[in-house]
Amino acid sequence: MNVTTILTHQIKFKTLFLLLVVGLFSCNERNTDKPVQAIAEEETSTLNLSGQVYFYAPELDATTCEAFGECDCCSGSFLFLNDNDFLTMNVCEANEWYCKGTYKIVNDNVVLTYDSLMVEKNYNWEMVTDTTGTVTTEYFIETSKTNAPISILTRIVCEKNICFKIDDEQTTYATLDKNQKLTDLTKQLKDGGIWDKLEMK
Repeated sequence: MNVTTILTHQIKFKTLFLLLVVGLFSCNERNTDKPVQAIAEEETSTLNLSGQVYFYAPELDATTCEAFGECDCCSGSFLFLNDNDFLTMNVCEANEWYCKGTYKIVNDNVVLTYDSLMVEKNYNWEMVTDTTGTVTTEYFIETSKTNAPISILTRIVCEKNICFKIDDEQTTYATLDKNQKLTDLTKQLKDGGIWDKLEMK
């Protein structure tokens, strides 16, 4: 993939991210025919998301009950830091986007209210063309202000696993991430300067 193609893809995704918070693209099909059951709105909430990481992507494998997205910029993670605060992170081939916000659990659904602050970690493309060895900065970390959207994660059940469905302009699924720990991810964000840029307490 050449630089022009990647930059075009980056700009296109950034627009989607600003509008939808999560980027949504088509991916390879898996076993998605098996039905999932939506939780009734009147059901008493028993969810506890504090300390958990949920991976989101455009498809849900109904056999493994895991979200997946085998394409660039189509997946990411929700980090539920405590009973009130969360982060959304989306990592692409060359760039990363981060947003923070607060969440509430309402009738077993999760209401995400985003802050207007967004942090972008953008690859320095001069690293590709530099032949002098003088370009040493690999990434630029920048902040910007966006509209503060609200997104709703609707709880669904897949083989007794708690999953979520997000219906924005396109559908996304979120499932518990069994491979990444919140402590490891927050440490990476702090070490990389993202945490401070997000003005986290």
